[in-house]
Amino acid sequence: MTVMSLLAEGKISVEDAEALMADHDAKPGAGSVAALGAAVRMPGANDLEELWSRLIEATSLVGPFPVQRFDLVAGAREELAGEFGHYRERLDSDSRSMGGWITGIEQFDPGAFGFTDFEAEFMGPAERLLLQVTEEALALSGIRADALRGTRTGVFGGYQPNERFEYLRLFGDPDERAFISNIPANALYRIAYTYDLRGPVMSIDTTCSSSLAALHQARRALQAGECDLAIVVGASLSLFPFWSGESDYFIKSPHHRCASYDAAADGVTWGEGVIALVLKRTEDAVRDRDYISAIVTGSAINSDGASNGMPAPNPDAHRDVVRAALAEAGVSASQIGYLEGHGTGTVLGDVTEVDALTSAFRVDTDDSGYCRLGSIKAVIGHLGDSAGLAGFLEALLCLQKRRFPGLAGLKRPNPTIDWEHTPFVVSGDDAPWPDPSDGSPRRAAVSSLGLSGTNVHVILEEPVAAASAEATNEKTPVFISAKNRRALWELIRRLAEKIDEEAAVCDIAYTLARRGMGPARIGVFASDAADLVQKLGQLLSMREFERIPEHLGDQHIFPSDSEAATEYSLGKLATVDCGGVAPDDITLMTRYLKHAEVDDACLRRLERGRTIALPLAPMTTRRIWPTAKNWSADVSHLFFRPEWTEVDTVEAGAPARGTWVVIAHEGDATAEAVARKLRGGGSAAILVTAANRFSRLGAHRFGIVPDSAEDYDRLWQSVGPLEELTGIVHMLGRDSGEDPMATARALEASQQDGAFTLFHLAQSLIRLDLAQPMLMAVVASRAQQVVPGEDCAPPRVTGFGFLKVFSQEVPHIAELAIDHDFSGSDVETADQIVAEVSASPRERLPLVAYRSGRRYTKLVGRASDEGGGTALTIREGGNYVIVGGTGYLGMQVGRFLADQGAGAIVLLSRSGLPPRETWGTKEVTESPDLSYRIEAIRQMEEAGASVRVLRCDITDASAVERAFADIRSDLGSVHGGFMLAKELFHLWIGELDFESFRRGIDNRVRGTWLFSEQLRQDKPDFLVLFSSISSLTGTKGAAECAAVNQYLDALSPRLTATGVPTYALNLPLILDDKSGFAAKSPIPPIDFIEFRASLERFFRDAHPVDIVVRLDLEEVHYLREVLRIPFTPEVWREAAEYVAQGADDGEPDVGNLDEAQIKRVLAEAWRATLGMSAVAPQANFFADGGTSLSAVRLVHLIGKSMPAVGFDVAALYGNATFAAQVEYCTRQLKGEPDNPAADTESILARVERGELSEEEAAELLSLTLATEESGAAWG
Repeated sequence: MTVMSLLAEGKISVEDAEALMADHDAKPGAGSVAALGAAVRMPGANDLEELWSRLIEATSLVGPFPVQRFDLVAGAREELAGEFGHYRERLDSDSRSMGGWITGIEQFDPGAFGFTDFEAEFMGPAERLLLQVTEEALALSGIRADALRGTRTGVFGGYQPNERFEYLRLFGDPDERAFISNIPANALYRIAYTYDLRGPVMSIDTTCSSSLAALHQARRALQAGECDLAIVVGASLSLFPFWSGESDYFIKSPHHRCASYDAAADGVTWGEGVIALVLKRTEDAVRDRDYISAIVTGSAINSDGASNGMPAPNPDAHRDVVRAALAEAGVSASQIGYLEGHGTGTVLGDVTEVDALTSAFRVDTDDSGYCRLGSIKAVIGHLGDSAGLAGFLEALLCLQKRRFPGLAGLKRPNPTIDWEHTPFVVSGDDAPWPDPSDGSPRRAAVSSLGLSGTNVHVILEEPVAAASAEATNEKTPVFISAKNRRALWELIRRLAEKIDEEAAVCDIAYTLARRGMGPARIGVFASDAADLVQKLGQLLSMREFERIPEHLGDQHIFPSDSEAATEYSLGKLATVDCGGVAPDDITLMTRYLKHAEVDDACLRRLERGRTIALPLAPMTTRRIWPTAKNWSADVSHLFFRPEWTEVDTVEAGAPARGTWVVIAHEGDATAEAVARKLRGGGSAAILVTAANRFSRLGAHRFGIVPDSAEDYDRLWQSVGPLEELTGIVHMLGRDSGEDPMATARALEASQQDGAFTLFHLAQSLIRLDLAQPMLMAVVASRAQQVVPGEDCAPPRVTGFGFLKVFSQEVPHIAELAIDHDFSGSDVETADQIVAEVSASPRERLPLVAYRSGRRYTKLVGRASDEGGGTALTIREGGNYVIVGGTGYLGMQVGRFLADQGAGAIVLLSRSGLPPRETWGTKEVTESPDLSYRIEAIRQMEEAGASVRVLRCDITDASAVERAFADIRSDLGSVHGGFMLAKELFHLWIGELDFESFRRGIDNRVRGTWLFSEQLRQDKPDFLVLFSSISSLTGTKGAAECAAVNQYLDALSPRLTATGVPTYALNLPLILDDKSGFAAKSPIPPIDFIEFRASLERFFRDAHPVDIVVRLDLEEVHYLREVLRIPFTPEVWREAAEYVAQGADDGEPDVGNLDEAQIKRVLAEAWRATLGMSAVAPQANFFADGGTSLSAVRLVHLIGKSMPAVGFDVAALYGNATFAAQVEYCTRQLKGEPDNPAADTESILARVERGELSEEEAAELLSLTLATEESGAAWG
């Protein structure tokens, strides 16, 4: 028998045990075990850094049951919705609802673990979460999971849910796989099975001490040689607290918090948590250069035996287990600086626990008040089976951070405890953990007491840090990769934020290389960690590559996350000056960028490094959860609606001096009046009219063929000095007397006068490569319904959408769209147009409309509440046509129709699908895209609908007529239609050829018109148009997309008035798997579940235009200056308040900042934006790598820290150096008037000095204009 077992059984005294241990041949700690990486899902924390932040905040995270979780569970089966749905309104008041809840339990990445979605859905959420935290813990340890196959790796843990098999209640008829997966012990076996681990798998149930008991058993197994690596896990998950009636256990706190060691202690509140920790023998971990977070030097376990009743703790047994753990660790209680107590916050439990701990410590020391006592339960609640591991992690983090968190909620220490005569101190304030006076490592202890009577105590200490390799003169290759683009860019963000600039760059590179190489890659040559952070910051300032900056490779940054990026990087790497880089490293980087297998080669190159703590790339998770057909998630927060709002008329000013070009039809008296008015203001104005050939018609007048690219080139050669070109007023969209929707020919003519001519005009301006700021105004007649009931001509609006994208791709050209009714005289209308183009940027709006002399603009606001719309009904057995029906979204719409009782669904598509008789062939079944579509069709048919797939080019009038003739012949009248067809090219205007652009426009302009003309014959119930958020945002590389989506948004009132009730649903990106979504965005994607719920709400309450969009309010606020969506003041205010709520309460009083504090604030903003570790006084923001988007970020960060300064984009480019910014902020805080230098001359002067490129200067000007416009219009 061991000394510890003799002691635990009471056969020897503590003193005898200590003597035996002292005589033992082995040195104290020789059998120590290293704690490596750990991963968590806890309330408010999805990793250890977030957990530490929550601990330092020292605020209870207990709250009501999340409504999202309620919807997940109650929405899984119709029966559950009926039985429990009424509880949804009582979540804030029902005591069962209060707890420490984790979020995202439905999120999982099946592919990462080799599962199909179908298999993963049957796995319980605890099982899936345990897999995910295990994967993360291994990666943080520096261990690749695939290297563990067949190894003696054990899995030890605690997971015994109060409600067994509760996840099975979410299925109407689960198969045996669901039953097997949801056996609690199999959650641990799932880990061993997935990774093919051959060590012991032990599921331990000692109630509250289960997971710390599992750690003890894992440690013993490692010491005994039963396994070489151990994964210790704990899980506590209460899927749904409403299965049974009120269950206020005798220990449950009526105030819903664990008031650990507090006078207010009155019981327990339960919480959830899923944890994984990797253990390894210390000598093995050191040999393998694994990441070591702490050393476990001692542990012990015993039982209360007979005491004052089974639920009551036994202080003597608790004392003994503490002494046994200290004895094995070979340390005195006087060397323990922090003790993570059990700390349940029960009336007697805390008192009894402190008495037992004091008794154990008094064997070694009479000192009082030297050991900090804490409990994680005060923050997250009692985690049951995972509580012990949670406490262990708090102790581990205290060692790592060398700091004690405050005890959350502590008002007055429990007066029943005589604190002055205990070794312990409790405090609500955080404090540094000083170095031990004897030079020994910091040591902590953890206690966990089970209601089962099983007590566990563990001793851990901080590891001795291994020395980093000495720095060399050569740059180090750093290989950053992930499974997909989204994960890669998030990893870059995390690394830039978390890398310690004092770290050795070889350690960073080595740590990343140990994790393996994913397909989405970026390579960097870095001289040190600070250099690497700066380069990562430069990447982030560009967010997602719209165009790869030519200088990127010059700075030794080589992206390979797309074909274009790889091609760029390989070409650059072959030609760039790689001074300071070893030739072998260039060869290795080339192979890496070519996506060769270089894992081993990279590790050999970086073998001087050691494994350190670095963030992980995120998993690409998605919703995996059973959902009832008729259950709809709450998507009210996703709904917005556009509204035309009357605004003040703009004050007419003098037009900008220079040359203005007015393009119009021959004989347009208003255009002639506009030209005269511009000349009268001192500008040169040239009138250009549509003609059959290019000709000079007078001193200030030309004729051109508007859709001739060559004619625009001739025009620019004839108008005089191009550097004086100031603005263009395009008026070809004025009503010519012909209804553009009357005939196909009229529809074509509307595009010739609008989007098509603008395309040629835009390309000609791009070829000119001008740099000066310009304005392009597009004027059209009644393109949108601004006033209820008025007629409109939506085809004319495509020019507005095109302009929105053009002004983003060519940022020195500002946009102005004017929708005019031309109801006044020619002179009055000209005055209004000239007033708009002459307005100051602060007064100018990007979109205005004039109706009967009144001025309007369009704003987008929330529409959370239903009402005021039209309910759309799917007829039982009705016939429905989906144009673009074989796309992913078309399949989702088809399934919705089938579930609602549609009889026949016709999917029109240009490409169609393979014949049904081939659907079972290998060629089809091995195609993921085809398999998805075919499975969706089968699901529609299983729901009772018949499905036909017809090939049809929706832009071909004859093809559309034939298709509808076939449909009517077989099915009869069509009851409703859906327009989803699209043709996108993702090319910038300068790269796009005209025929492709025409196809993109025709696809939905002509296609929708032909579709609606056929539907009109059947008097349908509705036509639903699916448009895109690009109509509001504009998107570089999507000119045709933004143009046609503005058309779809404007079309509903016109078609409804002519006999086809029409409704538009404007959608964001919809992705189930967001792997291709590379960057943070103010408008993140929604998934198919949310799309389905949005479609259901839309059908209940449809309006002419409903906008569905999820907002990342922090990004919305941060990007306000450049975000093109014209939100209402209420939305901007909501975003500002959201950011303000997340601000640090500990910020200094900005009104009393001295110059040193201002410098610190600015230096931190520069560091976060450009990655600069030190900023010299004369450092220039733009010369040091600042771009237009990083300018927005710098302004945001300075404004967040010093809101009283009013530091905007104008202040930045007027004060580009660090010293100038310090002076500016100092003046502002003193209330001294500012003399802004932010004007065109100062920017152009900086271009001449080489501080800014022409492109950067142009984009800065556009940002400044956008700042002023948004401040005036929507502030």
